Amino acid sequence: MPTCALQHIFVLIAAWLFDALVGDPEKLPHPVRAIGALIVRLEHRAPQWFKNKKSAGVFIGIFVPAAAYLGAFFFIALAGAISVFAGLLASA
Repeated sequence: MPTCALQHIFVLIAAWLFDALVGDPEKLPHPVRAIGALIVRLEHRAPQWFKNKKSAGVFIGIFVPAAAYLGAFFFIALAGAISVFAGLLASA
């Protein structure tokens, strides 16, 4: 089995074990909550920045996924800079 496939299997098993052990604690921040809060803020402010609601909606539809992607990318990169194991866990 190639090394890349083993890495994917390890990440999948590590993610499953971490979720089974920790789950989603109420007191810890969760990325989905942050994305929801960003959407709520943009829904109130974006119409002030654009002439019509459609343009504001297009902006939100592009900005939110891009922000989520970049946030995840930099989080995984930072974890990977700390250690290979931390990078693998963060990517799970």
